[in-house]
Amino acid sequence: MSDKINIYQEYSILKQELKDIKASELKLRNSIIKSEHQTKLEGTQNFMHPRLGVKAVIVYGLNRKIDEAVLDTIWTDLSQAEKDVINYKPSVNVKKYKELEDSFPDSELFSAITEVASQASLDIKEI
Repeated sequence: MSDKINIYQEYSILKQELKDIKASELKLRNSIIKSEHQTKLEGTQNFMHPRLGVKAVIVYGLNRKIDEAVLDTIWTDLSQAEKDVINYKPSVNVKKYKELEDSFPDSELFSAITEVASQASLDIKEI
């Protein structure tokens, strides 16, 4: 039993250390990026520091989200080139999928869906 307690304690300690390291890395990364005087909102910038023996490569990105309500109202007025900008990627609605499994276990749809186990999560709390 003491071996199990030790692995649970070790896991909790490592998980907290990882969280702390990730926070420290993010803070340092943002400090370095800020010091390099960003000139782009998107794309790649290279900074050479010969005296330090390093090259910094910073990749900037923008997240773009679609307002589906607006898109629905303008869709018919868009040109084909504008429509081609939008990717529709099928995804599984898990709640409805499980309902369908219960209601129609022989549904042909299941032949188009592959199930692969995901990494399980673990959270340990002291009691």
